[in-house]
Amino acid sequence: MRRYMPPEVLKEEGPFAFFATDIWSLGVILYEATFGEKFLGRIEGNDRSLFYQALNSFFNLKDTIDLEATFSGYKLCFSHQTMLEGFLRYDYRTRLNFKQMELLLNSTWDEPEKDSEGKKSLYSVPDVTFGSG
Repeated sequence: MRRYMPPEVLKEEGPFAFFATDIWSLGVILYEATFGEKFLGRIEGNDRSLFYQALNSFFNLKDTIDLEATFSGYKLCFSHQTMLEGFLRYDYRTRLNFKQMELLLNSTWDEPEKDSEGKKSLYSVPDVTFGSG
């Protein structure tokens, strides 16, 4: 199904980085499970160019989605938001790699951390460095 295809597959660019392609598809599934709606809205049919146009307008020439601007009413923990943004990077070379994904999965998702003043924070911040990997 085209909805789960990453930009590089829709554009028919090669060679493909298979792990990065799978990460994109996982990101689409996580997006749909998180927000309860189809990624890219209600595009019907199987037209590759329609999906590619929708991707371009959705990303608005950025590498990653801006979840806060797109869904301002949602509060996601840092790990969840970072994973979504890392999975759905337009450029496959900047998507999360296995080590980064493992760090996020092993971080605290639902457990509040305490800040320097001992107050509980809703967000947990794992040590994740993006870049080559």
